[in-house]
Amino acid sequence: MKPVAKSRTPRRRVEEILLNGPATIRDISQLAGMSEKDVSSHLPHVDKSLAARGQKLTISPYSCVSCGFVFESKKRFKKPGRCPKCKCERMEEAVFQIEG
Repeated sequence: MKPVAKSRTPRRRVEEILLNGPATIRDISQLAGMSEKDVSSHLPHVDKSLAARGQKLTISPYSCVSCGFVFESKKRFKKPGRCPKCKCERMEEAVFQIEG
């Protein structure tokens, strides 16, 4: 993937990156030229915009590296702090992509 033009709005940059294929928050952050925290805050809005156009933002959820616990009921896009099962703080990145 290549970086997107900075002349676009941050949400539009995030959306363009996801239209090119699946990406993690870190990938989006690097390509869009913004912090991971900013990307996490823009993703719910991108999700709503896509839904209005009949598209869907799909997420392969975060999971614990240590015990394999999967955060399937997670409603937020932000990375969890630690695993509720084993208390490990190392998480496998969630992957976001656009369908439809």
